[in-house]
Amino acid sequence: MRRGLVFLIFSVSVLGTNAQLSGVDQIQAVIAGPLTAQAARTLGDHLAERPGVLLCRVDPISRNLLLHIEAHSTLSATSLEHYMAIHGLHLRCYVRRPRTSAPFHLLDPRTCGSMEQTR
Repeated sequence: MRRGLVFLIFSVSVLGTNAQLSGVDQIQAVIAGPLTAQAARTLGDHLAERPGVLLCRVDPISRNLLLHIEAHSTLSATSLEHYMAIHGLHLRCYVRRPRTSAPFHLLDPRTCGSMEQTR
């Protein structure tokens, strides 16, 4: 009985690995331009305060932007690009998709193309 329960728990966790997390979208992008650690912190703090933003990470080393937002949020590539332009930055490899429990992977700024939008 105990072995069956362990197998059931393992099976459910494996099957749920790529399950969509209802109501949450993930935005990833590469930030291009002069991005210091202080600028990354300021950007992250300001973006985190926007309506519908649940999580915000700006990494000055990998140059990756990660946002978890409410799926109905109107935060768009255009509004993010406009915000970045104010700071002398721009986005590349913009991707917005439903958030899943799949492992997170950084975008590579060396191989990333120009700004692309996916929904």
